[in-house]
Amino acid sequence: MDQMKIVELLRSVPLFSDLADHDLAQVADRMKEVHFSQGTSVATQGQSGVGFHLVVDGTAEVVK
Repeated sequence: MDQMKIVELLRSVPLFSDLADHDLAQVADRMKEVHFSQGTSVATQGQSGVGFHLVVDGTAEVVK
């Protein structure tokens, strides 16, 4: 996905919506696109996280 598309996507997320285009571009530059197969655990409760996930296509389920 190209940087402009990522910037547009980030702009639609409330956490990032107030950032300037330049700042959104910096965030976009640091993002990495990852694909997960259906049923794959992306994160597990109690384990340290190192970033965040932004679901672009499909759905995610949060379970405890």
